[in-house]
Amino acid sequence: AQTYRSLTSRVLVATVQAVPAADQGQTMLVLYTPVTDGKPGGTRTVTLRGDEWQLGGDIIKWSDWLNVLGVHTGYRITRLMGYYENATDYQTKPVTAFDLANARDSLSLFLRDHANWVPFVQATYGNDVRMRPNPGVTYQVYLSTSGYWAAQN
Repeated sequence: AQTYRSLTSRVLVATVQAVPAADQGQTMLVLYTPVTDGKPGGTRTVTLRGDEWQLGGDIIKWSDWLNVLGVHTGYRITRLMGYYENATDYQTKPVTAFDLANARDSLSLFLRDHANWVPFVQATYGNDVRMRPNPGVTYQVYLSTSGYWAAQN
């Protein structure tokens, strides 16, 4: 199972390449490569349905005073999925999503449900970035204290 990683500034967390599948509307081939501590992991190739690819995960933001003790905002990437721009497409078209965490996160679920019991948790939330497939472009996906974002390489 993937554990939470410390976040103190902008961190490169993945690279993504996505190209539209030939003659298959709203379908794309996506190459996802996680990056941990600056080192790329194994590339995973998936087919997604949708207008855009979407990569996201969970974030735990601790109270600011814990930063002095070395406890920083934590994150983990949990899913890669297709995103439809038209919400009604979700009712009539297939949804594709891939689990990247390999396990449920009981800590995050507990903190979301019982935040008032843990006064040193400032926030727990999900966040994502999504982009249209673009042949020949590699997106670098970053996470900063404002959330996930992508830039063309």
